[in-house]
Amino acid sequence: MDYPPTGDDAKAFIDSFTPDRVCADVLAVADAIGAKRFAWYGYSWGGVVGLQLAAKNERLTALVCGGWPPLGALHRDMVSWAERVAESTGLPDWAMTVTYYRGLLTWAEREDVSSITCPRMAFAGSDDVVVSEGTTFRVGPLLAEHRAELENMGWTVQLVDGQRHDLFMKPEIVVPIVRGFLDSLLVNV
Repeated sequence: MDYPPTGDDAKAFIDSFTPDRVCADVLAVADAIGAKRFAWYGYSWGGVVGLQLAAKNERLTALVCGGWPPLGALHRDMVSWAERVAESTGLPDWAMTVTYYRGLLTWAEREDVSSITCPRMAFAGSDDVVVSEGTTFRVGPLLAEHRAELENMGWTVQLVDGQRHDLFMKPEIVVPIVRGFLDSLLVNV
């Protein structure tokens, strides 16, 4: 799935790139390939999408949310940051990002995250703190702060010592984490 659209292709999506639209697009792809149920692994924005998918329907068999805290999320910061980047670059990709995160400003995060029932895991680097355009995104520290609450909700939570947001570029670390979680579920099928 070549998604989200970028460059000139993004222009047509700027005003309609909402969390509901993104979920509908992902589910349309799943329908097109005949996947009635599926597991989702997403990192950073992909983790945000996975949370929305899991909260809005029962089709996920498992959710792995990497590089994004399921609780205490940074939606308001993401809107401010994306607005600044969109203004400075003039790129439609960033205007589309603004639309997406604005759609999450009223999301009932705690209620929806606690309602997710499929097997679920969140992981991030312990040092995953991103500073960009005057905004600080505390991904790993927020996951650590909410770890106990997430585990009480049934989440598996893993912090990877010394890693930052570029963790997704290290398959030698990420693949064993994701496979370990997903493979353990196959034993129970």
